[in-house]
Amino acid sequence: MAEIEKKRLSKKAQIIVISCCAVGGILIGGGAGFLIGHFGKPPTVELGDIDIDDIDDKPVEGEKSILERYQECKSEGKDPMQVFQLHEIANIASSKLSIQENYVAWGYGQVLTAVNLDILNCSAKNGDKYIEESLSKSQPGAIMNVVVCQRDYQTGTTSDSPVKSYVGDIKDSIYSPTYENAKEKDYTVSEYESVFGKPVSMPSSYVVSSKTVLTDTVTQTDPQTGAVKSGLSKITKTDYGYELYLDLHTTYSVARYYKRMINLSGSNVSLFNYIHLTYKLDNDLNFISTHVEESYVAGMGNIKASVDGKLDTYFFPFEKFEIPDINQNINYPKKGESHA
Repeated sequence: MAEIEKKRLSKKAQIIVISCCAVGGILIGGGAGFLIGHFGKPPTVELGDIDIDDIDDKPVEGEKSILERYQECKSEGKDPMQVFQLHEIANIASSKLSIQENYVAWGYGQVLTAVNLDILNCSAKNGDKYIEESLSKSQPGAIMNVVVCQRDYQTGTTSDSPVKSYVGDIKDSIYSPTYENAKEKDYTVSEYESVFGKPVSMPSSYVVSSKTVLTDTVTQTDPQTGAVKSGLSKITKTDYGYELYLDLHTTYSVARYYKRMINLSGSNVSLFNYIHLTYKLDNDLNFISTHVEESYVAGMGNIKASVDGKLDTYFFPFEKFEIPDINQNINYPKKGESHA
């Protein structure tokens, strides 16, 4: 149960807070938002002075990409763990996923707040076609029924490639969404990204870079207390490969994600308390699974509540996934399995 600030949340305020719980940010795009304003004029997102180009680590003209540098490192017989920093290891894994001809990722999560929500996410690529589905529903016995049902399709990766978005409904189980009377919205990739922070084809909603991964040398100053926080980010060798733990900057890392949350939900996120990502990678730095834990304050006006979210995602980067049309339900497997 969330800690309620100032006074008990009204039913309307609870809906607003619940609608903000987009914990699917890591690598499958999120989307547990209530989608207020999804088909109207999206709310304005105020990101202050944060410019994604200033905090991302894009190669400058003539510089090799992170994946090219990784492949060069391997061909020279060097140990990537001795060559690359933590944020670079994370981006190598993300880049390797992006270039696969096929992949599918299954996400299973919970949001704990005034009403508890169950979450399912699917993200997949087949050739030049991409799909994301975000499903969320309040648990049985909740004081209200909160439903999120969104599916987005993208074809191609240029700025003017088409994206078609659908908002449907969930009558009973979170495993049985319906798009029978779905609301439709068409975008280009650039339009979709401007509204929701990232294109469907981009693996992560978080900005993971030299400026957002907190370590002994990359710190964050608390804007309220002035205290300097050193991150606990680290990488550990395991039997299956590597475990990468990332403690993220609570302002910079959410430059995309925050925008996505606001414009999906129509509510306000005023403060992130923490964002912790754990990647399980194989020896070739392919994703096996990810775990995200995050905490933030959301609400409307002076009515706010703490929100805690967790999401586990399982990746199958070489598995062919047939992109279903809007009239076909996605058959979600049991947690941790590749097929239903």
